Amino acid sequence: KFLIIENLPRDPVFFKLKLIHIYKERTEYRQMKQTIEEIRGQVPESMKDEFYYFNYIYSEKTSDINRAESFYKKIQTPLFIHLANIKHSDRYIYEGNYTEAEDILNKAAHYFYRQGFKKEKIEAQSQMAKLLREKQKYSQSEKLYKDMFIKSEINNFHLLSANISVDLGNLYYILENFDRAELWYKQAHKIFKNLKNINGIFLANSNLVEVYKINGDWQNAKKLLQSILAYDKDRKLIDS
Repeated sequence: KFLIIENLPRDPVFFKLKLIHIYKERTEYRQMKQTIEEIRGQVPESMKDEFYYFNYIYSEKTSDINRAESFYKKIQTPLFIHLANIKHSDRYIYEGNYTEAEDILNKAAHYFYRQGFKKEKIEAQSQMAKLLREKQKYSQSEKLYKDMFIKSEINNFHLLSANISVDLGNLYYILENFDRAELWYKQAHKIFKNLKNINGIFLANSNLVEVYKINGDWQNAKKLLQSILAYDKDRKLIDS
């Protein structure tokens, strides 16, 4: 991030797009939106699909469905089409349109494999694990999540490993295997902490609170709730 900021004067639009990517990965959506607005109207034709993709992701995150759909339809290059489809599959999954979700995720995974994009392929397959979970194919989902976790760790995609750890925790939570859910939420917390990813730590802690409440561990639940409330207060001060 600091190298990008140092090089901003060389090509402001190019490097701000890279900053937006970092904000997206770290789920720092306020900064993402701010940087998007800074370059709106300045993006050259060769970078427009990347710009449309980030606008699509932000609009999806803020539940501005019509705006998201507008940007989604503007994307033309295969890379950003398939990246957008990883997120777009969420809609199909929650609508119960599993066939369409599986189709676009398989196409994305195959494209990333052919291009040698390891991280993006793992992201597509992790979303496929989510699809399997929603189809109640829990054993297949578990295996795929764990395979993707190992591949992420081997390739040093630590943020992706943390997110997959959360997903595994969620899977075990659904299965009411709360001990294993706790184990994976703690794994996520450890990775997020090493990455100094505050939003990720907040996510892991929020999930751990639910496990502690179910297990009757009120002391740890209270401790984490206090840290979550302090975080939420800080975020409101920052955003005000």
